[in-house]
Amino acid sequence: MAIAYVVATCKADTPLMAMASGVYEGNAPIGTAFPYVLVAAPSPGVDSLSGNRVRLMTRVRLQIKAVGYIDQGAYANLTIIANRIDALFGNQKNPATGILCCYREQEIKYPDPKLVSGRQVQHKGGLYDFELASTLGG
Repeated sequence: MAIAYVVATCKADTPLMAMASGVYEGNAPIGTAFPYVLVAAPSPGVDSLSGNRVRLMTRVRLQIKAVGYIDQGAYANLTIIANRIDALFGNQKNPATGILCCYREQEIKYPDPKLVSGRQVQHKGGLYDFELASTLGG
């Protein structure tokens, strides 16, 4: 699964994990310390099939973002995390791991509508398109 690959890659990245409290699929557990990284698939992947209906490749879009406070200088840390995510997945190709192509399609940056402990929370990252060999799937 592409999400498992992204989560494992993020967790293995020492600079990223030095800044983020964790990496989670979908939602972080209640009470997770800010900042953290979320990975989600906003829509299912699209398969490319051969003439005899064998899956050759899957295209999937993943949302990979940092979530954290933006006051008291914390926004700079959020930007550093988002830039690290982009360094990991912004322009990647590694056929040996099944990643045929990966790039950031769109930037994400929006405030959370609710205050957390009276502080504003921001989401910052991107939508990343992956083209995966059939060995990784969607």
